[in-house]
Amino acid sequence: MELPQQEKMPLFTVAQISEIFRISPQAVRFYHKKGLLIPQQRQENGYRQYGYNQIYTLAAICYLRRMGVSVDEIHRHLRINDAAQNLDSLRAYSHQLRRERERLLDIIETLDQRVAFIQREWGRAGSEPEVRTLPDRYYVPLGSELTAADNELFFRYPTLVTYQPAANGTRLRQSFGAYLETERPAETVNMPVRKIRGGQYLTAYHQGAYSTVWPRVCRLRQEYSQYALQETAYCINVIDQFVESNADNYVVCLQIPFAE
Repeated sequence: MELPQQEKMPLFTVAQISEIFRISPQAVRFYHKKGLLIPQQRQENGYRQYGYNQIYTLAAICYLRRMGVSVDEIHRHLRINDAAQNLDSLRAYSHQLRRERERLLDIIETLDQRVAFIQREWGRAGSEPEVRTLPDRYYVPLGSELTAADNELFFRYPTLVTYQPAANGTRLRQSFGAYLETERPAETVNMPVRKIRGGQYLTAYHQGAYSTVWPRVCRLRQEYSQYALQETAYCINVIDQFVESNADNYVVCLQIPFAE
């Protein structure tokens, strides 16, 4: 009995397989150049032609690229003729992606909190100064302006600037921190967390460049001299350089504690 002959499998051009996988022809040529996708044959005019084996290979390449695997790692993966070893590699990458997912979720949560903080506090800008009873709040000290700018927390949380006259009264001391508000997180990049004691505060919102913040604090002390206020002032950036390019539009929440 004569067995039916297997139908000859078609070959595909660069343009055809790039259309199948919705990638550019340049990407197909790039994978060839990197040794990931070798054409089954070349025509006399030099055009590459790919068979079904290469289609499956390209599918694996595209899938791994969507997962974020680098081209070099894909090259190693495709060259290993050991299913168990490749399975271990995929399992390890799955664990890596889970860790990355947790990191991204943490960043998303922090950004959402910061956006909510800006929207809430910005809505109060323009209101008259008032005496408010504030709860305990927390911050991570970041040192000077230069050391603060080099810390990841400087970008993740609102900036807190503490103004305090030096003992001799001739100069002003400024220290920077990452403002955590009322919730003290369980982990803060292994850095100490300090508390701003709750109580009565004279609060106001100031718009303008940072150089105008301390003069405004001094004017508030004069305008509200009927209150016994501490020399320290806590100033929390609401609208800053991360969302506004014009320093005259910066908004800062000023908090001056009452003397105990």
